[in-house]
Amino acid sequence: MNIERMLRVAKQIEMSETYDQGLYMHESGDPDVCGTPACVAGHAAFMSLSPTERFHHFDCEIMEDGEGVGDIPGRAETWLGIEDLGDARLFTGAPHENWPAPFSRQWYDTLDMLSQDDQRKAQASIAAAYIRYLVQEDINAV
Repeated sequence: MNIERMLRVAKQIEMSETYDQGLYMHESGDPDVCGTPACVAGHAAFMSLSPTERFHHFDCEIMEDGEGVGDIPGRAETWLGIEDLGDARLFTGAPHENWPAPFSRQWYDTLDMLSQDDQRKAQASIAAAYIRYLVQEDINAV
């Protein structure tokens, strides 16, 4: 696991106003600049690209379910050094079902929020906390 990159993704997601675990990435490209919704894998895959690659690969393409840019989860796993972890845990579109407690329960609790902005902020915070949890697990395993 590349701890530095995992923590960078956690920080980016926490700061993002458009985090969306249901999309790899949507429409015109840069989650940092233009507010493109993206999940954990989408943020990591985007962060793995050079500026030239970002322009060519992420300009005005819809990437729900990985269409348009190739293997977003695979690219994200490789860049983060978590190939053995598998996208089923971190990159799932249903964290309330597939993430471990307490993260799955916290996510589930956000589904009833009336404001979509509040829901996304809460979910981004939970996702960042889950990434930090995985990092801590990795450190403790050594």
